[in-house]
Amino acid sequence: MCADPLGVGERLVRELRPKMRRGLKFLRWNGVGDLFPEAIECLTYVADQLPELALWVVTRKPAMARQVPDRPNIFIQFSLDRDSAKRYLDMSNTRDALSSRIFFSYQAAPDEVALPAWVKVVPLSVYYSHLYKAAAPDSIPAGVSCPQNESESLKDVCVDCGRCWNGEAVELRVRGV
Repeated sequence: MCADPLGVGERLVRELRPKMRRGLKFLRWNGVGDLFPEAIECLTYVADQLPELALWVVTRKPAMARQVPDRPNIFIQFSLDRDSAKRYLDMSNTRDALSSRIFFSYQAAPDEVALPAWVKVVPLSVYYSHLYKAAAPDSIPAGVSCPQNESESLKDVCVDCGRCWNGEAVELRVRGV
């Protein structure tokens, strides 16, 4: 991708169009790894070529999140954990410069039983328990816990829920949950 981000973008567009005709509604960008400049160039190309496809982008890098363009079909999940207070402050101090479609998620650690105090000010849209093996703590507002946390199987949970890629997570953030 680094050598030819637009070429990779064009290949993705060709591969995704038939899948969209068969019902594909979203693509999760960064199932593993994180954003880098060429990935953002590729992502922007795909978003512009396939405006009807929701692109759910996950990142932990404030500098990269700032570079993702504001497009109606791009939804940016900024992933936090108990060691992310500085990254959250970095993001919240520059929110006006960010996409209107960014939202915050929190990933619990294996031994975590309570959220850190700093998280209470974060407008969380999605909470993930460790390995999706438990219900969210009582301190998590209704509607924020990911359905995967209490699902027997992870198959199709994201497709059925849609919160992270259809705008609902952004609306939760906007309401300041």
